[in-house]
Amino acid sequence: MAKIEVKQVSVAFTHKKEIKKAVDSVDFSVQAGEVYGIVGLSGAGKSTLVRTLNLLQVPSSGQILIDGQDITQAKGKHLREVRQKSG
Repeated sequence: MAKIEVKQVSVAFTHKKEIKKAVDSVDFSVQAGEVYGIVGLSGAGKSTLVRTLNLLQVPSSGQILIDGQDITQAKGKHLREVRQKSG
């Protein structure tokens, strides 16, 4: 089982009544001990995607699983615990 799984994660923002997708249907998994880099052009959504991994940015859709647990709806104390363990 993957340590981190990102499944169909999208992030959209509304600007001047227009919806802009910063991240569009991203899928990937990272196993324990693996190291990855996220690269791309300026404005491609790299920072927004990384911010979803600890819910500093809540995804508009999709799931983020850490150790098989969906953290996408985590709030309050549970969210703090998730952040401490996933740092």
